[in-house]
Amino acid sequence: AKGMLVWDPAAVEKSKLEVSVEAASITSNVKGFAEELAGDAFLKSKEFPQAIFVSTAFKPVDKTRGTVEGQFTLMGKTRPITFDVTLIGAGKGFGGKPRLGVTAVASI
Repeated sequence: AKGMLVWDPAAVEKSKLEVSVEAASITSNVKGFAEELAGDAFLKSKEFPQAIFVSTAFKPVDKTRGTVEGQFTLMGKTRPITFDVTLIGAGKGFGGKPRLGVTAVASI
């Protein structure tokens, strides 16, 4: 996965997020299940190697919760999606670089 986040805690609504994930990177503890999901019956990861999310709006609810709306592309089709987001923490990470921890949940 790779991504870019522009984050300003003083103006969350101006934030931007763009993330891409290799569809074949899916994992499972069930033997062969991840390969089946990445294969032609489901994600078709050879034909559509990436899933991509590009935000269109950050909407804070309070200091630790909000939504992130955007466009999600999977298997060549782009649809709107909304993530419910909860901030877990923020601070300096390894090497002094800033870190931001969140949980994000959406249904597709």
